[in-house]
Amino acid sequence: MVNLRPKSKSAAAIVPGATESFPMPEERIPRVQLSDSDVRNYRELTREVVRNTLEKEMAFRYKEGETLDPQRWKFVKAKERMRIYKRAASSDDKLAPMVLGVGFIEGTTENALYGLHHKTTLEMRTTHSPSSKKRSLTNSEDDVNRNAACEVCARHPSALGHSCRSCKICSAAVCSKCFVKARMLATPHPVRVVCCISCVIKSREFPVDPREPYPLIELNEDESRR
Repeated sequence: MVNLRPKSKSAAAIVPGATESFPMPEERIPRVQLSDSDVRNYRELTREVVRNTLEKEMAFRYKEGETLDPQRWKFVKAKERMRIYKRAASSDDKLAPMVLGVGFIEGTTENALYGLHHKTTLEMRTTHSPSSKKRSLTNSEDDVNRNAACEVCARHPSALGHSCRSCKICSAAVCSKCFVKARMLATPHPVRVVCCISCVIKSREFPVDPREPYPLIELNEDESRR
């Protein structure tokens, strides 16, 4: 039997728009009673799922040479013996985004989740914070501070029309020399957001609990096309 409940309080998830928090109290969880025939059916179904999964894995490893269709799966990154792919979404694709790991990794499931999410958690948390909900993830006219000086190098706008951009993490005004467009994978379609160099450095030291929920960030129609 697999225990799907988090082991610590830090793993509690709060679903946006819902009044319940998870994990739910013991008294709120209904008890399921199964007959002997139901138990046998579920056990047989479990064995069949495992058997089919192993057959597909063997075919993938030894017949297909562990290769994926590049038209369907886009390579994201690799570390040691693990390769990560993201399903390429087409314009008419209504399926949910999917990430596929191919290879071996030592550790727990939490370790694998940490490896997938630790580079985008800071962007996700700040995007969902009250101070940033009114801001778009992608670039817009409101991102441009035409008269502000760069808060990193103190450079002022030039007479040639130079202007600063707003960092999506801290909202600081930064010039073109002091920001990067970081790629965010925590969205249905990858986007790049403006991040100042200071926030990029701090994000590498940001503490992350891999058991915390990571909901996808919803984009509006204009943002999805960018």
